Amino acid sequence: ILSELASIRDAMSGGVGDVAVIFFAGHGYLDDDEKFYLCPYAVNNSSAAALEASALAATDFHDKVARLAKYGRAVLFLDACRSGGATNPLDRSLHAMFAAPNLAVFTSSAASEDSIDVCLGNGAFTEALLEALKHPGADRNGLIRVSDLSRYLSTRIPSLTAGKQRPEVEVHFETQLFVSMQ
Repeated sequence: ILSELASIRDAMSGGVGDVAVIFFAGHGYLDDDEKFYLCPYAVNNSSAAALEASALAATDFHDKVARLAKYGRAVLFLDACRSGGATNPLDRSLHAMFAAPNLAVFTSSAASEDSIDVCLGNGAFTEALLEALKHPGADRNGLIRVSDLSRYLSTRIPSLTAGKQRPEVEVHFETQLFVSMQ
């Protein structure tokens, strides 16, 4: 994951106005100190210590994502249990990274919530995101604004999960980003 983020950064470093879109779907783990970890495939979960040693600390992950935002805009989607813990304001350095003017972060759930699977193995967040990209709310040029995406996810995910899951959003720029998949 970190190697791929470095490749994206290298590709963006020569461009102007590039947008990196990063999507992680997997497990999330919030330790007793409220430090959030992304748990990709093959993470060792035999104990808390093994998990923390083999998982990807959100602070490390977001340090790399914040570097991308120096060269353009970065949009980060995290579909993992407790992913709201990745934006925990108690971790001031991490929270400061999310305040970067070129970064938008969408998490599938609050730090205290599981992310719920709802359709064909997709989490509610992924399902709602796919719907939003097909949604007729795109402007006449077929583009979807970050604020429109935020509004859609913020209402659709609680609807899909009977209020058991609430996404969190940190958006520090407004632009038309995505071409609708209609």
